[in-house]
Amino acid sequence: MKKAEELIHIEEEKKQLLVLVKNREDMWKGNDKMLEAEAYYGKKDKLYEASLIALDYQKKQLLSEYRETRTNISQVANDKLTLDNLNQYKAALDDAIALQDRIKQLTKKEDTKELEKELKKLEDPKAIIFRIQN
Repeated sequence: MKKAEELIHIEEEKKQLLVLVKNREDMWKGNDKMLEAEAYYGKKDKLYEASLIALDYQKKQLLSEYRETRTNISQVANDKLTLDNLNQYKAALDDAIALQDRIKQLTKKEDTKELEKELKKLEDPKAIIFRIQN
């Protein structure tokens, strides 16, 4: 009886986490589409170029690293999903959204000349991400 209750509790937790993950995915995809548009950045060309590099890198990492989890979610194969898989994927999505939010903040900031000078010199996506976040 106790084992059955534990399994039910895990399944309920998984369902709640799935809803959170799907919401985060939708938010991430919406932000991604918005941040791909050059017009969104106004005259901040270097921020736009660096952001594209960083976001593209992060997207490829996310899609590659969590391919199996994403496949199981899309195929509604909940029995193949674990709380750990979902929590890790959610954390990765949260990180991706945090970078997107930081880029959105920077586009609204009036003076980004110094940052853009630094970003112009960077080519490594990890270095660009680090600089944008700090």
